[in-house]
Amino acid sequence: MGYIYYCPRCRSTYSTEKDNQQYETCPSCNIKIIPIHITTDEWHSKTDEEKEEIKKKFDDQAKLSTSQTSSNSNSIGKALRVVGAIYIVLSLIGAMILMSEDFAIGLIAGVFGCLGGLLLMGFSEIINLLQDIKNK
Repeated sequence: MGYIYYCPRCRSTYSTEKDNQQYETCPSCNIKIIPIHITTDEWHSKTDEEKEEIKKKFDDQAKLSTSQTSSNSNSIGKALRVVGAIYIVLSLIGAMILMSEDFAIGLIAGVFGCLGGLLLMGFSEIINLLQDIKNK
């Protein structure tokens, strides 16, 4: 007896002999496919409208879990973004103070301070992108 699995990315269905919580991977797009817990006989007896309704239900669940994953992005990435922004603000304040004594040194301090903050923010973006890749 075969069971139906569903891929939310390419919206394809696949049958396998197992009906379990272990995720198989989609042969087309190589992401995890979801067990629908319907036998192949039941699936073939459904109308096209019923099949689309089932697919839509699983699409909605996949979108919900993706949005929850996106909103729960890596906390290290979030922290680095905040630290980078604070670093830029403090660097600009320090640069303004230094500019009152020596304009060139203050300007250099401001530029390098902004670059350091942007570097931290760039690392935070890399960490968040890697987290997104891991979550797929």
